[in-house]
Amino acid sequence: MSSLLPEFLNLLRRQQVGDIAAVINRKNIAARKVLDRSGFSYDSLFDEYQDIYQFSGERSAVAWSPAFSR
Repeated sequence: MSSLLPEFLNLLRRQQVGDIAAVINRKNIAARKVLDRSGFSYDSLFDEYQDIYQFSGERSAVAWSPAFSR
């Protein structure tokens, strides 16, 4: 998955798709790391168990989530 996501995102960008976001379970650390390496960053809470990550195309060292500060 981690090797396919950047290719898929590049395809979406070439097709000029607007906003790209992902919703993941905040306990899924592996998914959060994949999103972080692919240029997503934490955006907001989605619900009691999940967070929204927004694609920015910029890679950051750490994706922050309020769930980990509680």
